[in-house]
Amino acid sequence: MSIQAQGFKTYVEKFPLLADQAHSVTAQLQLGEATQNVTVEATGAQVNTVSPVLSQVLEQQRVVSLPLNGRNTADLALQVPGVVAASGYSVGQGTTKNVNDTEALSVNGLRPDQVSYNLDGANNQDLLSNTNDPFPFPDATQEFSVQTSNFSAQYGQNSGAIVNVVSKSGTNHWHGDGFEFVRNKVFDARNFFASPPPGSTDSRSPLKRNQFGGTIGGPIKKDKSFIFFGYQHTVIKSTVP
Repeated sequence: MSIQAQGFKTYVEKFPLLADQAHSVTAQLQLGEATQNVTVEATGAQVNTVSPVLSQVLEQQRVVSLPLNGRNTADLALQVPGVVAASGYSVGQGTTKNVNDTEALSVNGLRPDQVSYNLDGANNQDLLSNTNDPFPFPDATQEFSVQTSNFSAQYGQNSGAIVNVVSKSGTNHWHGDGFEFVRNKVFDARNFFASPPPGSTDSRSPLKRNQFGGTIGGPIKKDKSFIFFGYQHTVIKSTVP
C-alpha cells in the first residue's frame, strides 16, 4: 500500500493479507521532499482490531511442510484450537454413495455436520451429509483458513465453523514441482511386537502405498490471466493374512 501527497514523504507499508483476514492501517504523512520515501514492513503477528472473528490461517509453507497421513488437506483443520476428530461419527452416505477424503470434525463441541466447507469462496460441501467434498492436495493449496467463532452473516449455512481453502494460481513466471511418497517393506521397519503371518517369516507390514504427482503454473497473458494444473495419484496394495 502506497500513499502519496505533494509536499509530504511517500508512505509505503507492506503486509500479508491471508484468507479471511482484515487489516487496519493508520498512516501519518511527514513533511518532506517529494523524492523521499518511507517504507514500513510488517513482519510480526498483528492483533486483529478490525473484526471479532476467531480464526487461524495456515499459509502455504505450513500446508506443504506439515506431515499429513494420506495427504488429505482437510486434516489441517485439526491444527486449530477447538477442533478435534469426531470419533465414532460416520461420514459415509449409505451403500450407494460415499465421498472420498471426507472428515468428521467437531469444533467447540458442536456436531461434525455443522462445519461449512468452502473452496475459493464457493461451497465445497456434500449437501446430503454436510461433510466436505475433496479439496486440492497440499501442493495445489495456497492457504487454509478456519473460523471458529463470531464469523459474519455471509457464512450462514452452518453454526460450527467455517473452513476456507484457497487453491494456487499461476504467476507471471512458469513454476512447477514433482513429488512421490513411498511406503513399502523396503523402507518400513519391523514392529517389535508383530507376528509374521502363517507360512511366512516376514512380520513387516504388507502395505504398499505410492502417492505421486506434480504441479505446473504460469501466465497466459502477463499480469492478466494465469493457468495452474496439479495432479496426484495414489496406489495402495495390501494383503490380509
